[in-house]
Amino acid sequence: MTLENSQAEKLIRSKTNEEQFNAVQMLKNAVVAAGAGSGKTRVISYRYAYLICVRGYKVSEILTLTFTDKAATQMHEKIYEVLKEIAQHKEVDASIQRAKQALEDFQDARIQTLDSYASSIVKNQGRLYGLSPDFMIDLEKTREEAEREALQFALEHKENQYLKNFIGTQNFESKAKSLFAQTIDTQSSLSKAINFEKDFEKQKKHILHEYGTITKKIKDFFQTAFSIFNEIDDKKEMTSAAYKNLALFYQDNTELVFPPLDSIASFFHGENKELKQELYACLKVFYAFQKIDNRTKKEGPLLDIKNIIRESKILYAELSSIILYIFNAPTTQELYKLLSLFQEKWNTKKRH
Repeated sequence: MTLENSQAEKLIRSKTNEEQFNAVQMLKNAVVAAGAGSGKTRVISYRYAYLICVRGYKVSEILTLTFTDKAATQMHEKIYEVLKEIAQHKEVDASIQRAKQALEDFQDARIQTLDSYASSIVKNQGRLYGLSPDFMIDLEKTREEAEREALQFALEHKENQYLKNFIGTQNFESKAKSLFAQTIDTQSSLSKAINFEKDFEKQKKHILHEYGTITKKIKDFFQTAFSIFNEIDDKKEMTSAAYKNLALFYQDNTELVFPPLDSIASFFHGENKELKQELYACLKVFYAFQKIDNRTKKEGPLLDIKNIIRESKILYAELSSIILYIFNAPTTQELYKLLSLFQEKWNTKKRH
């Protein structure tokens, strides 16, 4: 039963300003945003007391969460002090009696850190995931165990060519721990395992879209560049190094042809050496273009040349990063398969 205009409500109102009391009595979800030392903890403490004394909730029905053990301890002490202050009010009514009862039941107060609350949920519901209810959490020990398992797993698959390519000449142990232990232990969980196959398909779809976009941009770019060059060439008035280099470039590269999307999509199912050579050829042409010496005065037609070459550098960076991902797609796919295997192995170990 709600006890409005009770002694407890009057006391709480007298201890808070108008904005604070509005937050205290708010029945919906509320966000209190304020700077350090502005009284946020005070508001939470009086809101806790308001819910008990005025709204009629029990101590065990209110959940109060903080980030650190220190903050949880401070919150526990502050709320207890507020309830004690209300319980000692001289004019006793039902709301004051509720405060007194809350002090007697305060051992049931759920004032804790987010981590401890999450742990309590897992302890109570862990059986749904095959966890023993007496499990212990030791983050450092868990990390070390994950790294040991990761190294053992990597050693078992050390002859995998894709894993060899990934590690290369780097330290095998540290690379194995980074790839398997850190990825799985920090991003995967028993309740929400990573679907690596689905993730790879999403990446594939995204990169194919980006490839189609960047190649269209580059084709449009070259058409514009050719038009500007032909216009300058017709005037027969350019003698700069940039112009001469452009002239030589266009003599050798009249057209830039990119492999179609269908061909690129096939690369995700296995390395294609011919396709790789075609992409390398496109990169080589574009690399030569964006490396043309464009030092010139910023005026007239030469300014157009300068701007074209500047834009080509941006497009080249985008194109090279996309092609690099395409080249690495077979390796990425195989590593994802290994990660999926390790995830299952690690989660099985955690269940037991």
